[in-house]
Amino acid sequence: MATYTKIPILDLKKITVAYGIEALSFASVEGGNANSNYYIRAKKDDYMLTLVEEKSLQETQRLAALLRWLEEYNFMTSKIHPSLAGEIVTQYAGKSILIKKWVQGKVYENISIDMLKQIGRTMAKLHQTPAPDFLPELHPYGLQVFLTVVDKGIDKTYESWLAEQTRFLTKNLPGNLPSGLIHGDLFFDNILFEDGKIKAIIDFEEACSYYLVFDLGMGILGLCRTNRKFDWTKVNALIKGYEEVRLLESLEKEFLPFFIKYAAVATSWWRYWKYNIHSPNLDLSNKHWEMVHVAKEMDALKIEDVMT
Repeated sequence: MATYTKIPILDLKKITVAYGIEALSFASVEGGNANSNYYIRAKKDDYMLTLVEEKSLQETQRLAALLRWLEEYNFMTSKIHPSLAGEIVTQYAGKSILIKKWVQGKVYENISIDMLKQIGRTMAKLHQTPAPDFLPELHPYGLQVFLTVVDKGIDKTYESWLAEQTRFLTKNLPGNLPSGLIHGDLFFDNILFEDGKIKAIIDFEEACSYYLVFDLGMGILGLCRTNRKFDWTKVNALIKGYEEVRLLESLEKEFLPFFIKYAAVATSWWRYWKYNIHSPNLDLSNKHWEMVHVAKEMDALKIEDVMT
């Protein structure tokens, strides 16, 4: 989470009044890659105000509707707080605003074995939640967008590699695997714990109706590496927790290394697009190469190497 747009205190007060919130104080929340966030301390509950920097009004309304949907199914995530007029999304300075009830919890970069089992169980519960019909059926930075950065000439070596990976993934992508509601971005900073217990999985901006095993592959990528190398004990803990709730099909197990690689290639694309094209940042301009190395690490692995 971060603050890219500074909202004056008077405007913050006007916004919260429209939501029926008696705010006592505001504080910007730092960290993250996209939206501007403010913590609201109020007389009753505390809240998070999110100013959506990059998504359209329609995309933000879809996200808010998904959070409402997940609340109906008692899934542990942020809960939308509507305005007094009943709106789940409002606007400020041409950008969308979401207000959610504050979730008390902490992010852990080094996640324990027990925590990974909890995450696995929670992910499987998400995958058993019906997907609403308004969700997109492609991951926002899945295969369909990879070639949009090829031939930009910014990093020709990477672009050539990405084109090669696009051909490989397209050719080998199976079409008969279970699909459904996925989070799509299960990295450690999207999971909150309190007293060793999982409190919520947050930030569903990349959610879609897609291959369930892609989500597991992304979770392994985002949660089960130590010093940039996969920790296979952690991988197996995540999978074990997952299968306590939902058993993987044999074909999902067979293709799990493929989807870990797919997740790494997709994340490399996002970093390349974000830090070289969308919001150029010299300090982060080579960050995509970390994911290239991870994807290459998966090339020689088989399912026996992943699930021991």
